[in-house]
Amino acid sequence: MIDTFLAWAQAFMLQVALAVRSGRSLAVPAVSSLFFLYVLLRGIRPLSASRFWKVVSVIPAFLGAFHILIYLSLSRMDMRPDGLQTPLTILSFISAVVILWALLLICRDICLACRVLLRRLVRRGKADNTLPDPARRQFLLNGGLLLSAGVMGGLGARNALGAPKIIPSVITVPRLPSSLDGLRIVQLSDLHVSDVITRAWVRDVVEKVNALQPDLITLTGDFVDGHPRELMKDIEPLADLRAPCGVHACTGNHDFYSGLKDWLPRFRELGLGVLRNEHVVLDVKGTPLTIIGLHDLNERVRGQGPNPVQALKGAPEGGFRILLEHHPQEAPKRTPFADLMLCGHTHGGQLPLLAPLVRRANNGFIAGSYHVGDMRLYVNRGTGVWGGLPLRLGVPAEISLLTLRRPA
Repeated sequence: MIDTFLAWAQAFMLQVALAVRSGRSLAVPAVSSLFFLYVLLRGIRPLSASRFWKVVSVIPAFLGAFHILIYLSLSRMDMRPDGLQTPLTILSFISAVVILWALLLICRDICLACRVLLRRLVRRGKADNTLPDPARRQFLLNGGLLLSAGVMGGLGARNALGAPKIIPSVITVPRLPSSLDGLRIVQLSDLHVSDVITRAWVRDVVEKVNALQPDLITLTGDFVDGHPRELMKDIEPLADLRAPCGVHACTGNHDFYSGLKDWLPRFRELGLGVLRNEHVVLDVKGTPLTIIGLHDLNERVRGQGPNPVQALKGAPEGGFRILLEHHPQEAPKRTPFADLMLCGHTHGGQLPLLAPLVRRANNGFIAGSYHVGDMRLYVNRGTGVWGGLPLRLGVPAEISLLTLRRPA
């Protein structure tokens, strides 16, 4: 037991050091270290193996549980080593397995505790002799749960790092002018270009989007995780996006973390119409179509948060308005300013166990289409994935193909 806590304490101190170095709060090491501690106590310590093999098994558990801060530390380096994609992908898989193993251990222990409590209540305090035998407990603890975590981790990592799916949706908008009926919009969000999401992946996404021949392309933030010196070559294929009404975008929290001041001119060099509390008016078949883009919520720390009133200064009255904002949680406050709002940020929750927390944190909006008063909201599930949690189960990566329709 003492050795277990010493291993956890040493790992926790390293986590704190990594958090300080990457400029992050201690919330990440606190959560990661709890996962690591649970795996140590309930997964590794009870193993019927020699001390040597237990120590060896701690290494991947440590790397997996602390993968997020390792990733953050690397992403903050101005000059990172080359060839990180393969080791980071392997580390991502290990992380997925450890996180899922910890969650399965927690669920199993809760179920066993409830079972024991129920048996004791039924038997009025008598000893419960019907618990699984030691061999079965060992299988549930090690073989069964670890195998399940490995399978789910592999599937989750493949889903997260693979090609996104094209998800078509028909959005019925009350105030849609007849000239815009049938307008086709492709929405990309949360690309998270990094050492994990690279140029070949971006190129494939661009080819898929252009093959859809949309009228309008929108990007709703979180383009990158890292500095332009490292990632410019990977994001360059976005310059080939093509649509008659252009490519328009807003920024997200990860763009802010990655040095937005350095990235903004690069985005515009690529022909991405990044709107910063601004609007642009398009003429579509004689109808004014106003595209609005807002700052990310995190920019409020610098007094530069989203401001739809400022964004609409000088905009024509009437017409149809599409609002781009990274976070969906402010949607009820945006109804006076737009007919259609496009957001990202949530990644659809990524995992069934995370979905309720993500939904709560985003005012109930997590994925797909919503009616918010007379405004329609669409939340993209994320086209890419953040390298700190490259895991998707039951939530596909998404290229949204939205067709706007008038009510019948």
